[in-house]
Amino acid sequence: MTLNSFYGAGRVTRIRSGQDFELAVGRGVRLGCRLSRKLANRLNGFPLREGDWLYVSGPLCLGSDGGLFVLVVFARLLRRCHLDEAVIKLARSDGGRVTRREVAERLGVRPYQAAYILQRLVKAGRLRRVGRGRGAWYELVA
Repeated sequence: MTLNSFYGAGRVTRIRSGQDFELAVGRGVRLGCRLSRKLANRLNGFPLREGDWLYVSGPLCLGSDGGLFVLVVFARLLRRCHLDEAVIKLARSDGGRVTRREVAERLGVRPYQAAYILQRLVKAGRLRRVGRGRGAWYELVA
């Protein structure tokens, strides 16, 4: 049963299972969250960790136990260090290369944010840019 929508950011305080976690959204306020099946499949390989900061949105639902939870249909990781590592994992899983569009789609960030993350990793020497413009991709540096 859907009651209303929730939009907000918080810190992951406890992970109950692969799709269920608890989000601290204010002083002493904890909200149960469940990833939608579609989002869980998209984030496969990028596990949540306790301490991650997330922006989430989705409908507030009433669980079978009578408690409220958010069915998360959109999530964006806000911690920079985890985003960098997520991009490296994505590149490793895709044969050592990744595009800006793939980063934006898989990590739930905007295209300009994906470009910024990729540029930061190039400057750090972890990725190398190949090509120009729309056809560009990024490779892992050996």
